[in-house]
Amino acid sequence: MTPSGDDRATHERGSTAPDERGILVFAPRVPEFDRSSGDLRFHHMLAMLAQRHRVELVPTDAGTSATRAYETALEDLGIGINRTFRIRELRHRPPHVAMFEFYQPAEAYLDAVRFLQPGWPAIVDSVDLHYLREARMATYESGRTTPKALQERRARELRVYANADLVLTVTEDDRQQLRRDLPGAEVAVVPNIHRPRAVLPALAERRRGSLLFVGWFVHQPNADAVLWFVREVLPQLRRVVPDVEVVIVGDSPPPEIRKLEESPGVRVTGYVPDTTPYLDAAWVSIAPLRYGAGMKGKVGEAMAAGLPVVTTSIGAEGMELKDGVTALVADTPEAFADAVRRLCTDDALHQGISARALAHVRERYDLPVVAARLEAAVKRATTLQPRRMGPAARVAFLARAARQRLAPLHSGTKRGKP
Repeated sequence: MTPSGDDRATHERGSTAPDERGILVFAPRVPEFDRSSGDLRFHHMLAMLAQRHRVELVPTDAGTSATRAYETALEDLGIGINRTFRIRELRHRPPHVAMFEFYQPAEAYLDAVRFLQPGWPAIVDSVDLHYLREARMATYESGRTTPKALQERRARELRVYANADLVLTVTEDDRQQLRRDLPGAEVAVVPNIHRPRAVLPALAERRRGSLLFVGWFVHQPNADAVLWFVREVLPQLRRVVPDVEVVIVGDSPPPEIRKLEESPGVRVTGYVPDTTPYLDAAWVSIAPLRYGAGMKGKVGEAMAAGLPVVTTSIGAEGMELKDGVTALVADTPEAFADAVRRLCTDDALHQGISARALAHVRERYDLPVVAARLEAAVKRATTLQPRRMGPAARVAFLARAARQRLAPLHSGTKRGKP
């Protein structure tokens, strides 16, 4: 998932004079681009924005020594990292766009922006609709949540989106869902970014029957997908492709995933700094996701590498994939096993899907295509009338600020350091 070596050169070649309006970005952490597809997308977005704007990132976590390398990668692109941010700084800032990665940082800081800089547009990047993903999870793993918790999550998330001037989703499906749940919301689609490979390995360089799964295991749908595949799909697949092997790549695999190595032909690597060697060696990428939301980075990454994908309807969601054309889509263990078998035994199908998937990525998800969509979204936000805080919201914010010793926010009195 590491940005390719020519990414920085691409950003530099495309740079233009920065706009007057800076962008202040609040995020849970500095993006660790080699550990999850969501972080890789965010890293690319920051790099794109830095081409035309002064970008400053405010991570809301404490950071660690291991974080420094990721901070340096952003600083090399001209992006400032502000770990000493205080809310009172907002009062004296020149015009900015406030951007929030995920809804949680917006819960913490959006009201302060509204109060101290009411003219600033506010963008919230949903990444995926958390409440939708968790509602789907409950179908398969009901013990992980409760109806009350789902209801509270949905209300919190939608409250933030309702207070934003513009919400970003990664797929049109998520955009339509949000518009149904929040009529009148301004929503723009900024998908994942994938650089299509210029040179692909020959079939002879791949290991026939080798299956690859890539996923960040802090993200629960990935663990569920792997367990379902090994328990339900793999036994059926071995009846027709006896020598099939499964390589599971991804950061933070939990014990139940590590234990899968006890199964013959299953290997769990854990974190790897670069997935390219695995993408080049595998015969098929599998994305057997039973629930989730947003766009699945593992699917786009494999397609961009020319590796044919077998996935589910959830895995294909929002990517405009056609079964049998740009990927194989199957939702039952029997159908999923048969789809993998077809790719393992039909070289013409394998090569055709590889070529068409690569063209699909180039047309929709390549860096220049998404950069244009992101810049259009920022410009759109600046044309909207920023939402105003009502009297009740202002009183609630001031009360919360006083409790958190964030004053002075509205007067010259000194009541402690913000």
